[in-house]
Amino acid sequence: MIYKKIESGKQLGIDKRIEKYNGFYWYSYAVQKIDDTYIVYECEIAENNMAMEEYEYENVNKLLVSLIGLVERLCSSERREISPLFLCGGVR
Repeated sequence: MIYKKIESGKQLGIDKRIEKYNGFYWYSYAVQKIDDTYIVYECEIAENNMAMEEYEYENVNKLLVSLIGLVERLCSSERREISPLFLCGGVR
């Protein structure tokens, strides 16, 4: 079902709050297929830096890969899981 949504151009993503270094960090990931390109957004921000929008990192990548390659890339880190992705309010 997730694969069909991504292939149809829906934007899917997840936000996670994780305790790290005696503080909390938020991680956001989103993916959307536009034409034959997958747009992948990922960021990390310390909870106490959210008001100032001081991200540890914030990336937007355009990937020309198969959906299987995309899933393998997204799941390559221990922080990421493909199953809990939810529908975002993205633009097609």
